[in-house]
Parts: sequence; C-alpha cells; structure tokens
Amino acid sequence: SRARWAAARMTAGGTVPPTIFPLSGGKPFPLSDQALGLVPAGWASDDELWLTKADRADPASFELIRYDVRRQLALEKRTVASGGIGSVSSIHVTPDGKNVVLHQERVTGHLFVIRGLGGAR
Repeated sequence: SRARWAAARMTAGGTVPPTIFPLSGGKPFPLSDQALGLVPAGWASDDELWLTKADRADPASFELIRYDVRRQLALEKRTVASGGIGSVSSIHVTPDGKNVVLHQERVTGHLFVIRGLGGAR
C-alpha cells in the first residue's frame, strides 16, 4: 500500500484539531469536531488513523481511537492503562493497534522556604 496522507495537529480557527495533509497535493482538511483534542498516533491503514487523548481522571491512561479519515468517523475506541503512575505523552501505535510506544513522566517537587534559622545554633 502507498501512503496517501500525513496527519498532524494544526491550529484552525482557535482550535487545534488533527489535520490531514494529502501527499499528492491539495488542501489540508481538519478532522470533524468529534476529533478535537485528539492527537495523531500512527496509521492503522491507508484510510484509518490512530488518535489518542489523555484520560483526565487517570493521567497514566489514555483513550485510543481508530478513525476513518474518509468517512470522518470513529470506528473503535478503547481506554489503555499504561501500568505506570506518571503522565503519558508522545504516544505512537503500530498499525494493528497491539503495540504502543509512549513517554511516561512523573514529576514531583516541593520547595520549602524556612526563615529565621540564620542565628539558631
């Protein structure tokens, strides 16, 4: 099979939908409003794109959607738990949807300022 499109997020009218870019030329087109907030994560086939969305309730999980580009329709949705305790980002999915490569990050930090210790012994 030969690739027909590339996908990326692109600002359009104040929103950032996934946008499809025809490789043979032509005008890029944003995916439907139901794809707002989703991020391209790989192609399932020539006409189907994997999209992801962070799970707000559980930052270590994400939603995985197989999306038909031609019909502008979600074909499959599932929630994937990373098994970790950090936030998930930079998700890439194999065409069959069985393997996922992702970046998981856990950031913790505290800054305590204690005043008045200079003269204490």
